[in-house]
Amino acid sequence: LENVGETWRWKARFALPRAGAGELRFVPVVRLESREKSPFSAASLAALLSALSAVTKGADELQIDYDAPDRLVEEYAGALKKIRALVPKLGITALPGWSRSPVLRVLEGSVDELLPMLYDFEPDPIVAGASPLPLLVPEKLERSLAEWSQCRIAWRAGLPSFARVTLFDPSGKSRGHIRDWSWDDLCFNRSLATLRPTALGVTVFRAKAVSRVTNTPVNPDQLLVVRWPDRAGLIRVIDRVKKTNARGLVFFRLPDSTAPSGWSLRQLGHLDATPRLVLRQAGTPAQLELANETDADLEPRLSGAKSESGLDRGYA
Repeated sequence: LENVGETWRWKARFALPRAGAGELRFVPVVRLESREKSPFSAASLAALLSALSAVTKGADELQIDYDAPDRLVEEYAGALKKIRALVPKLGITALPGWSRSPVLRVLEGSVDELLPMLYDFEPDPIVAGASPLPLLVPEKLERSLAEWSQCRIAWRAGLPSFARVTLFDPSGKSRGHIRDWSWDDLCFNRSLATLRPTALGVTVFRAKAVSRVTNTPVNPDQLLVVRWPDRAGLIRVIDRVKKTNARGLVFFRLPDSTAPSGWSLRQLGHLDATPRLVLRQAGTPAQLELANETDADLEPRLSGAKSESGLDRGYA
């Protein structure tokens, strides 16, 4: 929902799937976007409640995703109390730093559950002078989880499972994320030189010639940074979540068949699993099949053991 003046307009809507007899539940999630000074004025809030009432009809839960600036937290809390009257249970996404601010006290009584997004703690540094920040740093997350354990509102730890590709200019300044890409674009692109071995899920490339990643042009000397959560790091952080008072965890985002969604749902359910490849005859004697017979993903190999082995790439 986008806030324009004192109205809220749908930018995108999706039909909520019907719940079956199994354990899978579907919860409507609404993203709020506003650049207005007072997005929760009386008239604006009435328009928001009207828009949300169509989504919450028959639902037993609603989640709101909104990056509330500090100046609007009290107004947001008041709006959430009104929204909470529409559904039996209301959850909202939360910023990582809220655990160190008075925001949580303000929100008490306004929501039933918080979903802190425990990634993107700080802006990217200039890459020429520092390494790009990983999506998941176990030491940093363990400190944040300890702070969130003091929260008196029910909460679930929100961890990243997606993969991200960011383009930087030669000076190391970010030019934004590339939205559409595939692992093949990176593994087999001979115009990209690997600058350093992959560490904590971060790989840095430098373009040696004019290239493209899907529909995005990449010019010589521009930097391309690939980030996704390190599997061993995820195992460590999830183990730490189990030792807090969190009700569980939430992955952002739901994995699908595209490369940007990161680890598959099956791998997330079996993080200890690693690939086991079997070569066998398939059909005619001339046909061979290489099969991965485990719950593990055949993950992309973006760098070799040494940074200068720039074309030592492909899949594990």
